[in-house]
Parts: sequence; structure tokens; C-alpha cells
Amino acid sequence: MNTIYRNMSEHLPHLDDNTIHQEMQDTLDWPSKEKTRKVFKKILKLTDSESKKKSIKESGRYILNQWDGIEIKADKGFEIIGCSAKVM
Repeated sequence: MNTIYRNMSEHLPHLDDNTIHQEMQDTLDWPSKEKTRKVFKKILKLTDSESKKKSIKESGRYILNQWDGIEIKADKGFEIIGCSAKVM
């Protein structure tokens, strides 16, 4: 997920990127779909390229579709053994 988040924000100005990256990390550590959607909207507002906007929307859909797993990892991450890596 961190890689997906990084790809979503890598094109933003340095200061905004650090702030937004931290906000996105917080949405993984303390899952909140509403806050996650707000961060996605913020990224889209700061994005000029239509192709990048399309990529951000696709990544956002992927993350929201994985929401149950995100919540489980946040609540019981220490109990989970194994790896579930997405190759991009």
C-alpha cells in the first residue's frame, strides 16, 4: 500500500508531498475511509495531468476495495503471518 500511496503523490511539490504522504500513512495506521477519500480528493485537486488523475482514481478504487484487509492489518497486524504484496 505504501508504494501505491507514494505513486499517487510523487508528482506533487516537495512540501505538499511530505504532508500528503503523512496524511495517507495515517489513514493506514488508523483506518478511516472518510479521511482516505479526503486525501484522495486533495491529491486530485493538486494534480494537473489527466492521465495522472486517471491513475490516482484507479489506485484509490483499489485501496478502497481492499479496505477490509486494511482494517484487519491495523487491528491485528501483529497476528498476521505471511506476505501479500502487489507487484506494480
